[in-house]
Amino acid sequence: MSTLELPLDLPLPSFVIDLTSTKRSSPNSLPTLSQNDIQTYNLTPLTNLKSNDSHVKSGKYIVEGIENAKVLLTTSVTCTLLCLKKSSYITLLPFLKSYSTKNPTFKSYILTSPQLESLTTFPISRGCIGYGPVPPPPSSFQNRKIIALDKISDVSNLGTIIRTASNIGADVVLSSDCCNQWYRRSVRCSMGEVFRVKVGRVEDFRGWVEGRRGEGYGVYAASLGEGGKGLEEVTEVEDKWVVIFGNEGEGVRKEIEEAADHKVRIESCGDVDSYNVGVSVGIVGYWMWKHMKGKQIVGDGGKKEI
Repeated sequence: MSTLELPLDLPLPSFVIDLTSTKRSSPNSLPTLSQNDIQTYNLTPLTNLKSNDSHVKSGKYIVEGIENAKVLLTTSVTCTLLCLKKSSYITLLPFLKSYSTKNPTFKSYILTSPQLESLTTFPISRGCIGYGPVPPPPSSFQNRKIIALDKISDVSNLGTIIRTASNIGADVVLSSDCCNQWYRRSVRCSMGEVFRVKVGRVEDFRGWVEGRRGEGYGVYAASLGEGGKGLEEVTEVEDKWVVIFGNEGEGVRKEIEEAADHKVRIESCGDVDSYNVGVSVGIVGYWMWKHMKGKQIVGDGGKKEI
């Protein structure tokens, strides 16, 4: 018998409740969740998500999918509850048990696919969904590698950028008019890395950029125009750096670009005038990481670079 075929008739951990056998409207119907169930088990933040972004306004994040949940459950971020299909529960059980020992109020509910869909108003193809309070923003940024975003408006792009930043070990700083990293789609596109990466927002974005120059950071602005160096010309990067990326349509604002030390551009061999901002962050971020001074080999038997 495979692990996904294991029955749930064994005693469940105290933090897990099986709701698949809730009352049916008729003998032949599928189990449903009543309004009383939704209120009793604190599931209201997961209702009607297809057309509802009130979770952000109420200070909550939504996490979807097994891989995202795995990342979340290995962090110190508070998760209130997870709703899971049976197969997802079995897959995540080691993570759930470990997390519950650190967070005694955490709950898990096992539901059927129809129950999950009726709750959220869309099919849950990734196996689980849950929520928790948005963690407090970071008070400062001391990382040697920082991705700074000027007026990014697409939440999917933002999630992708956060995932990329995690891969090169960078923090992410947002201008005050960037979109919110805690929107459901942004969290999903980050593949859970939003729970690991230090992401924060600053009100005076230009002032913050100028402050990094004063602290010895090399500050680069990714340019959509002809000015600046081609990326391949940047062969030696400071041991501390910031790269600024701009709005998907307009690029970095002129007043922000003027506060940078350097402008860099990615050459194109086609007729498209620019790359998607998420792609640009991947290309430029990796290049900067590979060419920075003072890069050290740390951990994992000397196989991981920073």
